[in-house]
Amino acid sequence: MKRWQVFKKGPELISIMAIFGLVIIFFLPIFIHIHNSNTQTDWLQHYSYHASARKIMLDYHQIPFRTPYFEGGHPMLAHPQDPSLDPVFLFTLIFGEVVGMKFILLFYYLIGSLGMYYLTRWVLRFRRNGALLATLVFAFGNWLPSRMMDGNLEEGYFFIFPLALAFFLKSEKDKRYLVYCVFILALTILRGKFVFPVILLYLGLFALLKSFTLRRRKVHINFILPKNLVIIVVLAVMLASLKVVPVAKLL
Repeated sequence: MKRWQVFKKGPELISIMAIFGLVIIFFLPIFIHIHNSNTQTDWLQHYSYHASARKIMLDYHQIPFRTPYFEGGHPMLAHPQDPSLDPVFLFTLIFGEVVGMKFILLFYYLIGSLGMYYLTRWVLRFRRNGALLATLVFAFGNWLPSRMMDGNLEEGYFFIFPLALAFFLKSEKDKRYLVYCVFILALTILRGKFVFPVILLYLGLFALLKSFTLRRRKVHINFILPKNLVIIVVLAVMLASLKVVPVAKLL
């Protein structure tokens, strides 16, 4: 099947548009009062990180290696929760910290939902209704939204796990997907917290178990996926080294 052929089929396009529309409806309460901020303590902390990095970039035209706004001067880039290297920080640069972070959440949901549909429908070969059900359960289950509302913004990258798993599985036969998976995992490193090790643990266990198959009462061993995972991790850490090295020195 040709790449992106999914977008050329009417029923599949309808499914994708339905997922997109449901996510937008889900976010309407947040965007109706778009300039309202969340007063939860962790959210206020994230606002301060985003506002500080944005001010340093836009007002002083500098990379925020340090910030003068915390404790009279504090390392910024080396802080695990600093957002300045995260591509989604572009939303904050454009819209400000309050509105920008709402767009970041919406982006997480859209990527996660569409990624889940891609994984189940086009990699695991679910029927369309089954893929839709899996996507809706994943997107609108309680755990991830509750983590977001509690201020665990970095955990939004758990939403890209289906896409990471899809690329990882497809890398078994097409090495180009190794590159895609490297970029996905590098993003989780740039954002800090425990998203990267959790995803890595799952992919490692999955790759190990999938290496052993039983055929005609004989165990066959294929270590392609574990080898791919080692390559992906090494390249992802190297790609994110601009964040990894300063954090390691700070800790």
